Amino acid sequence: MDWYTIYRVPTAVQFANITDIRDYSMAITISFLCITIIAAVVLIHFSTRRLLRLSSDIGKFSRDNTNIEMRVSGRDEVGKVAKSVKDMLREIDILLLETHQQKEREKELLNENYSKELLRREAEFKALQMQINPHFLYNTLEMIKGMVYSDDPQKNIITATQALADMFRYNIGGDYIATIRDELEHIRAYLIIQNFRFDKVITLCSSLPEDILDKPIVRFTLEPLVENAIVHGFLSAAGHNSIRIGHEARDGRLIISLSDDGAGIEPSILEEIKNRFKYEAAATASESRRSNIGLQNVHLRLKQFFGPEYGLQIESARGIGTTLYIVLPLEREKPYGDEGALGRV
Repeated sequence: MDWYTIYRVPTAVQFANITDIRDYSMAITISFLCITIIAAVVLIHFSTRRLLRLSSDIGKFSRDNTNIEMRVSGRDEVGKVAKSVKDMLREIDILLLETHQQKEREKELLNENYSKELLRREAEFKALQMQINPHFLYNTLEMIKGMVYSDDPQKNIITATQALADMFRYNIGGDYIATIRDELEHIRAYLIIQNFRFDKVITLCSSLPEDILDKPIVRFTLEPLVENAIVHGFLSAAGHNSIRIGHEARDGRLIISLSDDGAGIEPSILEEIKNRFKYEAAATASESRRSNIGLQNVHLRLKQFFGPEYGLQIESARGIGTTLYIVLPLEREKPYGDEGALGRV
């Protein structure tokens, strides 16, 4: 006969060690979770406070007050944004000073009875350099302030601020002539801001080869064309939109095409634009705020610099889109900048 020994052990005693381990693990987990939450709250509060302070500093900007003290510094992303804003405001000061000097120069030219045509063309170029006007700047800075409450405030603020700074750097460049490559980079920065402002997705697709990108073009040719696409084609259209840039060489001419897939231009407005292309007089500064007038001024500047056979052409169809053609010389015998003030102002 086999014998068996049976022990009866209370459950509390049997699982005592396991219960202790469980309670200890839970305590560590809860403590770690609390520390993590507290650290995250402190970090978010610190970052948000600095972003709000940066937003407050940007809000003090006005045309008469560009000397703003940025209270945020550091090597993190918020500090980089503050530095970009400070650099941008410094460039605004330079631009405003140049504008004031230009006005004084215009008075001197008038007093000395210099050529009115030279004065008009120099003043026109300077007016174009002021296309980033206070209204545009105010709206953009207000947009940047609002980004504090967006899903990814640091990334959005840095992207928008960098784009605006790039636009100003291009805007204060002194050369009347730029390369097509420079113009495209300027437009990319411009579209970044407009996409943020209007909460749209507008992509720029360029198929221009390297040798075409290095071709010269009158500075600020593309921005009014893109603005025309946004105003007449995209603001009334929902969803994703695109601007495609291509080229064609024909009969000694370089034809740059800029096509959009927007709503198209009303026939009456299209006819008005085509008629304005026939005018010889440039629009006034107040008129230039209308995008079709901006197209007319671009057309005239291209004609004045490259010759009467060059300039802009436009085609549009409702529901299909608009294409603008920039007609340039494929090669040019005369060196650029030999038209007096047009080479550099």
